Amino acid sequence: MGLSKGIQGPILLVTSAMHMTRSLLIFQRQGIKAIAAPTDFQITQQDIAASQRNWQAVALDLLPDTYELHQSTKALKEYIGLIVYRLRGWL
Repeated sequence: MGLSKGIQGPILLVTSAMHMTRSLLIFQRQGIKAIAAPTDFQITQQDIAASQRNWQAVALDLLPDTYELHQSTKALKEYIGLIVYRLRGWL
């Protein structure tokens, strides 16, 4: 089994929603039951309202901007992290 160090019952795992999958897998690997409590979601009510604009504004939103490229980079790094952790046997 893992290195649960006497932890009994589930713990509340609070981390960025972007990192939650990898974090839960790490805790499971250690034999620790965790309840996910993700934070730092990357979509807001403003994003939802913005998507309900006219078709020209929606079409322009399809063009990449620095914020969207940054978000894509963060997501890609997290997926690469999952692969590396799995290859190293940490998950």
